[in-house]
This record gives sequence, structure tokens and C-alpha cells, in this order.
Amino acid sequence: MFLYLKLWRKCIFAEVIFPDKTYSFRGFKTDLLTALVIAVVLIPQSLAYAFLAGLDPIYGLYGSIIPLIIYPFIGTSMFLSVGPVAIIALLVLSAASGYAEPGTELYLKVVLLLALLSGLFQLLFALFKLGSLSNFLAKPVLNGFVSAAAIIIIFSQFSNLTSVKVPRSSNFISIFIDAMKTIPIANTFSLSLGIAGIMMIISFKHWKKNIPGALVAAVLGIIVVLVFDLHIKGVPIIGELPSGLPYLKYDFVDPWLIKDLLPSAFVISLICFISSFSIAKSFEEYQDAKVNANRELVALGIAKVVGSFFLTMPSSSSFSRSAINAENKVASGVSSFIVAIIICLTLLFFGKIFYYLPYPILGAIIISSVYGLVKWDYIKKLWRLDRREFWVCLLTFLFTLIFGIIKGILIGIGLSLFLVIHKMSSPHYAVLGRLKGTNSFRNRKRFPEAQKLDGILIVRYDQDLFFGNMDHFYDSMVEELGKEESITRFILHIGSIQSIDGTSMERLTELIQHCQKRNIVFQFTNVSGPIRDLFRLNDIYTIVGSDNFHLNIAHALSLNDNDGKAYDSRLSSRYSSQVNIE
Repeated sequence: MFLYLKLWRKCIFAEVIFPDKTYSFRGFKTDLLTALVIAVVLIPQSLAYAFLAGLDPIYGLYGSIIPLIIYPFIGTSMFLSVGPVAIIALLVLSAASGYAEPGTELYLKVVLLLALLSGLFQLLFALFKLGSLSNFLAKPVLNGFVSAAAIIIIFSQFSNLTSVKVPRSSNFISIFIDAMKTIPIANTFSLSLGIAGIMMIISFKHWKKNIPGALVAAVLGIIVVLVFDLHIKGVPIIGELPSGLPYLKYDFVDPWLIKDLLPSAFVISLICFISSFSIAKSFEEYQDAKVNANRELVALGIAKVVGSFFLTMPSSSSFSRSAINAENKVASGVSSFIVAIIICLTLLFFGKIFYYLPYPILGAIIISSVYGLVKWDYIKKLWRLDRREFWVCLLTFLFTLIFGIIKGILIGIGLSLFLVIHKMSSPHYAVLGRLKGTNSFRNRKRFPEAQKLDGILIVRYDQDLFFGNMDHFYDSMVEELGKEESITRFILHIGSIQSIDGTSMERLTELIQHCQKRNIVFQFTNVSGPIRDLFRLNDIYTIVGSDNFHLNIAHALSLNDNDGKAYDSRLSSRYSSQVNIE
């Protein structure tokens, strides 16, 4: 077998699967042992997450194979474990349940079509080099959405814990009401088993992290059901799982459904990528190679597209399983292949082991997996640090609970864009004063000791000028100039400005003319090369006068030497002559 591994290294993607050219038996041993741990965690999780998505549990095992095989060939993270995850499962349920009843053949077709479309979206993003989509959702929006989704998932599992059937829904209000109704009529054995499972898994997470609590709970749950005949006393069990590997299926491609599913597929592709890329970046320091956003899009996209034809639900990356890879320092992507082989062997030979696995334990696995995703501490922290981001986070959280998963995240994306636009349209600027006895100038609001200079207004503007903030720039400067009638000189520090569009250049010209009408000398300092080029092309040097361009504020005030004006004159001449249009 080791000879085959050596030959495999010569394939075109060998540097991804085998990043270390000295890959040896020791490395293979590490990969094998880690794969065994991942497998015992993944198997019960995948069964639970498929059920959460509205599918038969067997599709969780199906959905774990193709992503584990494809990702190591193309992906750039050694540690990423790709497969079913809770948040994506809930997104799938929310999107697909609007078109078919969960558990039906039509529902399966909708889920597979969502996997295909979301994968194509990711490949399209990669084609246009949109790896920066990882920054598309502001962190407050993402945390608000994830927190709300986790709460929805927790309450949706009450029917599993109590063994009381309720209608499936992705709306939190309906889920909460139904959850409360199940408690008085709960099956005592089911509820006890579920609560014990939750406590056991959470306990292992805190005190015995090296032991897979989900597997222990699953095994003990099966034993308890068998010993006390709980399946006869109303505790539902999985029953017989189909044996065999996933087969090729392509009849799910329905042109009439595609256009209806595009918004949901876009959301699934975006959340899958952002969460996976964030996890990959968090473990980047443990590997030599950098994580490449566009390659990640290709890897995740191909895994979804190919997987959709082999009964694979939309996949993403699990932080807990990826952390196991990182903690054990896997040597290569071979670990993922071994996990896939173990899943295949389970499907072929060991499926009967899960016959008596009770649904309350599946609910316990799901709840214990997501309870830590509710970010109360993060929301409290935002209240102290940034009220605007706090309200964006809170609104996304509430909208997701009220309007559902898909609408909630779409509203969150809108809030994220609003936050960016708001920050860009109202950027920071500072009125500067001189620190006594120095040539240093600081924001007078932050440094009360900074002295105002008689007849001189000094302002630093901290954002590139474009059509979205040009009115803010003009109005702010005019407002500061209007606070005193005695101003005779206006010094504008534009060291932070690297770009000015045509519309804003006209507004800047208006500001210069406003100052000239009031007989105020207009001066620029800290002008970068690209901005000097723009000024030259727009005749700003002619309007202002080349003598009014200075290296810094101290030069503008002739504080650095006795011949400051002459120095600035020579510098201005160099500014006006060095024009390089790129």
C-alpha cells in the first residue's frame, strides 16, 4: 500500500495532498489515527445533520464521501474537514421545505438541485476571482445570523427529545410554539434519554475533549434502548439503513425549479464559503502554505457539483472536526481519504449497528453541536465597543428569528452593505492642533492640550473622495470654516487620500473657490503621488498655486527651518513636474 502512496504523489495535485515531500510511514500513521477519530465523530453527526435537513439519516453518510475525496485534491488547507454541518442543514430545510414535503422523493430532488446550484455559484465566484466574498458579510451580521440559526435548531429538536411529532417549519415562532406544546405530552423515556445525551456530550466537550462525546452518547443510547426495550415503549429509532454506496442520480435537474431556487442557492453558497474559509484561515498558521480563497471556492464548488449527482446534500466545513485534524497535526490530505473509506465500509458492512440508535440521541447530538454558536458575549461586547455594529448584529438576529433563515440572512447582507456604505459616506475627519513645543499635530478632540493656531484651520480628512462622500466632505469643511470669521488660512492634510473621482474633484474645486471668495489661503499637505497626478490633470495647481503644496503641516507653517518657504517652493516645483499617469 505504501508503494501506491508513493506513486500517487506523482499526480498533478501531489503538492496539495502531500505538502511534505518527506511523507513517510510516520506521517501515514498520524493520518490514519486522526482519520479514525474524525470518523467516529463524523458518523453520528452526519446522521443527525441529514435528519435536521429533512432527509433520511442515511443521506448524511452519503453526503460525507464525495467532499472528503475531492477537497484534498484542490483545497489549500491541510486541516479542513468537509461534510454535513448543522447551519447548512437548517438552510437546506428552510429552502427545500417550501417546495416539497421533507422525506419525500421530490424533497430529495430539491436538496440535490440546491447542492448543484450552490456549487455552480461557487465556481462562478472563483471564475471572476471573487474570493474577497469572504469579507462580504460583516462579522456582526454573520454572528447575528448564526446565533439566531442556532436557537432555531435547538428548539426544532424538541420533537426529537420528546418523541412528539410536530409539523416541520423553519419559522422560529411556529417552532417555539410547537416545542412548548410537546413538553406536557413528552415521552418520559425519550426526554430522559435526550437530556442525558446532551449533558454527556457537553461534559465531554469541557472535561474530556479527546473523547468523542457524540459517539459515546450514540453507543450508550443504543445499549439503553436494547437493554430496556425502549423502542417498544415509544422511543423512535432509526431502524434499518440501506446498505451500499451512493449511486449516480441525475433526474433531479428541473429547469422550472432552478430559477426559484437561485436565491436560496446563492445564500447557501455564500455561507458555506465564508464559514469554510474562516475555519481554514484560523488554522493557517499550522501549515506552511497560505490558504487561497479562489482555490477554496473551486474545491468547495466542485465537491458540491459532483456530489449532487451522488446523493450528496450541500456540504461545508466543520470547525470541531477540522480542529481535530489541526490538534493531531495531520501530515497530508490522505487523512480525508481514509475517513471516506471508513464511511464507505460502514455503508457496506456496518449499517446495522445503527438500527437501534434513538432519535432523542440524534437531537442531543445536534443541540450539543450548536449551543455554543449563540454569541451572547459577542453581542454584549459590541454594545460596549460599537453601537452601530451592535444594532446591525441584533437586527440580523431578530430578522432571522422572525422572517426565517433565508430571508434573515438576505436582510443581513443588506444591513452589511448599509453598514459599509454608511461608513464610507460619513468618514472620519479631524481638526488638528499643535502640541506645545513640538512640530506634532493632533486631533483637538482627542488631545485637549493641542493648541489652535490663530487664524489657521488645519483639517485631516481620512477617506478617499468619491461620489458617495463628496457632500459630507464639502459640508464638513464649510461647517468648520464657518465656525470662525477670523480664519485666513486653511491647511488640508490629505495623506490618507489615495483616490479622488471626477465628481469629487469638482466638489473639491468648489471648496477651494469658497475659500478664495472669503480671502482664505488654501494649502495642501502630505499629497501622495497619484493625487498629485490627478491635481495636475485637473488644473488644481493652477487654481491653488503651486506654492501652496507642502510636504507636511510643519513645512506649510515654516516650522522646520528658517527657509521653509523657499524649501516648499522647490518642493512644489517638483510636485508639479513629476506627473506619471498610470
